[in-house]
Amino acid sequence: MLKTAIFLSFLLAASSPALAKTMTAICGPFKGYTVGISGSNENHKPLSYVDSMDGEFTLVWEVDSKSALIIGPGAKPTREEGVVAVGTKDQLSFVVTYPISVFVYSIFPDRKTMLIAKHTHSRGFEFDAARGFIMRGDCKISIK
Repeated sequence: MLKTAIFLSFLLAASSPALAKTMTAICGPFKGYTVGISGSNENHKPLSYVDSMDGEFTLVWEVDSKSALIIGPGAKPTREEGVVAVGTKDQLSFVVTYPISVFVYSIFPDRKTMLIAKHTHSRGFEFDAARGFIMRGDCKISIK
């Protein structure tokens, strides 16, 4: 049902800007894995461990637009613009780039799930690592 609503929202937004819909997804907490190679401070050791993130991410997307607002958890939440990388009725993925990392936020509406992936070459002051994580959180999704 939610997949059909998002697909119909795509069609409505494309045909009439005045009828544009907004999807809001509130997702979290997240559980997953961190993997990679540590930096020289840790002697470039392989990494692989269970990881988690508390709190919720909020994603606000005007259906059919090319970007979304992604609000991070915490007392001072981050506010980032994610660029649409994949936009289908089954998956919506947004990319956020930083000078030293890239994040991918993917919403799977029928599964009410968000996956977050991060790739970076640093941790703190250690700039010669190769690390990343993939985490999954449950979502509450609405379209208005």
